[in-house]
Formats: sequence, C-alpha cells, structure tokens
Amino acid sequence: MAVTNPYSVLDINAATVAALARHRPTGFRGSFAAGGPPSSGTLGIGDMVSVSIFEASSGGLFGTSDATGSAGSKSVQLPPQQIDRGGRINVPYAGSVVAAGRTPAQVGQAIVSALSSKAIEPQVLVTLTENAANLVAVSGEVGQGGRFPLAVKGTRVLDAIALAGGPRAAAHDLFVRLTRGSRTGVESLTSLVSNPRENIYLRADDQLFIYREPRTFTVLGATGKNDTIDFTSDRVTLAEAIGKSGGLNDSRSDASGVFVFRYEDAAAFRELRGGATSGGYRSGSVPVVYRLDMKNPGSFLWSQRFLMRNK
Repeated sequence: MAVTNPYSVLDINAATVAALARHRPTGFRGSFAAGGPPSSGTLGIGDMVSVSIFEASSGGLFGTSDATGSAGSKSVQLPPQQIDRGGRINVPYAGSVVAAGRTPAQVGQAIVSALSSKAIEPQVLVTLTENAANLVAVSGEVGQGGRFPLAVKGTRVLDAIALAGGPRAAAHDLFVRLTRGSRTGVESLTSLVSNPRENIYLRADDQLFIYREPRTFTVLGATGKNDTIDFTSDRVTLAEAIGKSGGLNDSRSDASGVFVFRYEDAAAFRELRGGATSGGYRSGSVPVVYRLDMKNPGSFLWSQRFLMRNK
C-alpha cells in the first residue's frame, strides 16, 4: 500500500501523554523467552565430569576385600572425563552413557540403571568438574570481558555484566546488545536497572555486547540556543529539553507552535490514533510531528511527562 501522508500531526495533551506512557517498545522480555530461569544444571559437550560409584557391600564389581577376607572398599572414583562430541561418557560395565542435555543426577540414574543387574545395589554420584558448555560471553564497555559460566540458579543479564567487572561508562550512555542464535535485541542499561522484568535470564552461548552511544536531541528554531544537546541523564522531558535550549525566544517564537519531530513506533501510533491505521505504515516507524501549545497552561504539566528520545 502506498503511503498517503508524509507525516501526521498530533497534539500533546493529557491523552497523548497517557497513551505514550502505556506504550513501551519491545525489550528483552518481548524479544526473548523470559518466563523464568532456563533449565539450568544440564551438562553439555566438552564438560568434564567425575563419576563415583558406590556398592552396598564389598566383593562386587567395584568393591574390594583384603587378604583376610574382611570387608574392604565399597566404592570407586573414576578418572574425570570429557563429554565427547556425541554427548556421551564411558563407564566400566555400563558402557556408553548419554550425558549431554541431562543433569548430573539424571546421568547418575542412567548409570545406576545400566549397572543394576551387575553391581550390588549401586549408587552413583556424577559431579561437574569443569564447565565448558554452559557459558555466556560478555564484551565491550565492561571492566574485564570474557566467557563466564551460568549459575545453577540462573544468571540474569545484570549478573553477567557484574561478573565482567561492571560497566565502564555512565549507565545512561550504555546499551546492551543480546545475541541468542540468529536473534538480536538491544536495551539500554538504565532500562535493565529500572525495569527488573527486562533483566531476563541468560542461556548457554548467549552473547552480550555493551556499547556506549551518548543520546542527544537537536533543537532548531526560535530558541535561546540551536544545538545538538546531550541527555546527561536517563530521562529528559520536553520541558527540560526546552530549558536546556535556553527557552523560547520572546521576540521571535510562537508559544503555540512547539514541535517535536519523531519516528514513532507503528503500534504506539495506532494507540494514539485509537486503533486507526498508520497512514500505510503497518509496521516499523511512522513519521509524527507532536505539537505543544504553550499558551495553554496545561501544556506545562504535559511537557513534564512527555519524554524525549534519542535523536
């Protein structure tokens, strides 16, 4: 469908501010599965595991007795071994056992099942000795990037950044890019801190890249200063933006015509228009011009709740 209008003009009023407050662009939680901690504690290819086998009495497959015939050892500790490319480990008398994708307890139970008809009431303890599969990579503007193991209880995005030494710049200038397979999402660091729902659990092989991108807005027209201005904080309202630009010029400006030019998310635009179509823009960004009439006293209140965005 062809775009019928180059842009839309919307007044900044109580309804506009309320609609924008309800709408939030999709963050990590919307882009990635985040219903709870992922199934953690499962073993993977490359992990090193240790296997201990116990029997109820000596004289079995793994027990020993001394020269007098008295009871000796009832257990054996197998040398640590790496889970091979097929996801398996080898255990004497049990053969090849699937380990990848299982928890240590599940691997132990599989070994017990394989030995049940051969050993004397066997019990098996499988321990992860070196984690090589459940890792996440953290790089960019952090103290010390690297690959870090996922905790059994689950590791969130901010946990991983802390493991990497924390951020090296002001939080309001930093963004976090999460790559999971072929999917990528970006969230500001301050949003992760202020909105715990976006601080999702990571999964094995996730990659985090923290980068610095100072946010700015540009002021043109009859103001005290025409310039590109840094945010300097996480939230900058329209009222603060006008103040940072030196305010309106008394002799040149029209107080009823303060405009904010922005590409608005199509979903937010439909909400602002009460579900109306977005002028041919079904997805992506819609060019919008917001208009503030500062001759209306209510505008001063609305401008304190209207948040500026980067660029």
